[in-house]
Amino acid sequence: MRYHVEKREMTAADLSLPEAAAELALHVDTVRSLVREGAIAAYRVNPAARRPSYRVTRDALQAYRQRNAAGSSPSQTGSGMSGAEMLEYWEREGALGGRAYDLDSPEYARRLRTDAERRS
Repeated sequence: MRYHVEKREMTAADLSLPEAAAELALHVDTVRSLVREGAIAAYRVNPAARRPSYRVTRDALQAYRQRNAAGSSPSQTGSGMSGAEMLEYWEREGALGGRAYDLDSPEYARRLRTDAERRS
């Protein structure tokens, strides 16, 4: 795990992880993961604590938004797209409708069984 954490003094304008999550419309655990991965710059409030507490500056939040605005998935950006817009996005990206076979079909079940029998 790599943390992109800088040392600095806390200011009133800086956001806690739950506040940053609310700003981004993401779950707090997702924001915590983004901080751990280095996608969002943050700093530790109390380094001596058993469970670290982080703060995110508004500049770091804005930088994350700008990096992820173009070409990222709607679910990652918290874009507020409607369900129909998200469906259109995923179809355009090729994530939907690309399966050439039906998982519930008898043919698929036979193929799986045949493949399993060959392996054993």
